[in-house]
Amino acid sequence: MGCGPKIGRRRIKKSKRKSKVSGSSTQETTLIIPRIPQICSNCKAKIQADSVKWTGPDSFECPYCGFTLLVDFEKIA
Repeated sequence: MGCGPKIGRRRIKKSKRKSKVSGSSTQETTLIIPRIPQICSNCKAKIQADSVKWTGPDSFECPYCGFTLLVDFEKIA
């Protein structure tokens, strides 16, 4: 086919490992829900979820004293 050295192709061996699955093949889904604390940790005022000003994806400002609070995350099974 041509002049010159013969360049061979390497054959890539596929592994013959079989994956073993024990038990059922269902995956569990865990939901994480953000919860706004009911009381401000700075001024102890009661916080309503609809009256907060969000300052970030997981932080908000107390409507009474302006203190920045973090959202609590709760796992739901």
